[in-house]
Amino acid sequence: MARRAYTEVGPGTARVGNAWCERAWSAFVGNTIELTQRAGQFQWLRGDALEFQVVCDDRVFGVMELGDIEWSEERTQYAAGLVLRKQGPEGLGVLIRTYAFHDHPGMLRTFRVYNAGYTPRRIEQTAIEALALGPCEMEARTEASRAVFTSPGRGLLLEVERDAENIAFAPDLAHCTIVVDGPGTLAPGTYWDGPDTYLMPFTGEVRDAEDRLSAAFRDRVAALRAWWQRCAAREDHAAQTN
Repeated sequence: MARRAYTEVGPGTARVGNAWCERAWSAFVGNTIELTQRAGQFQWLRGDALEFQVVCDDRVFGVMELGDIEWSEERTQYAAGLVLRKQGPEGLGVLIRTYAFHDHPGMLRTFRVYNAGYTPRRIEQTAIEALALGPCEMEARTEASRAVFTSPGRGLLLEVERDAENIAFAPDLAHCTIVVDGPGTLAPGTYWDGPDTYLMPFTGEVRDAEDRLSAAFRDRVAALRAWWQRCAAREDHAAQTN
């Protein structure tokens, strides 16, 4: 099996994956419809995901309320990325990037909510990830900023970069949602970046996977961020010299 990560945007499905896992979305709606652990082709989802929700000006915006959708793909030496942009008619939008690493099972997800309209928007609360996980024999627990889901012979780690208390399970343990308060008022032309989230499938013992996978994954995230910073510095230098 090729170990290079990949992306694909097809007529009805957009997907990103690597040798260990694959996440797929409805290309028309923008919600996750599959989360597959490649070993045994195990399907972690038991239903379509809510994906995200933004409580803005006392209204709730999700994939259906933000109608305009745009997909793009990214390639780096570290990972392959799929970018989803959803925007409503009043300028409220989200930008979600999901990266699968070439040499690690984990996926990185970044979440941005922005205001492309002409008036300020008050953001009260944001669900930056919302997955309906299954099957029902799966177990879940939280520890620090981490949720661990297990099914016979396999498991799934979900970590959030900060705000550990915002990993919630509702209405039951199989529904995992990461909720962040705020960020408050977004002026026109501004944005807010939520904490990054990490998704890692594994086989074997939970504690071994937690210790082994998490540290190695964070090293790769740091390398990817350093690459982004170098690219931004080169772009700034080019703009100043032209």
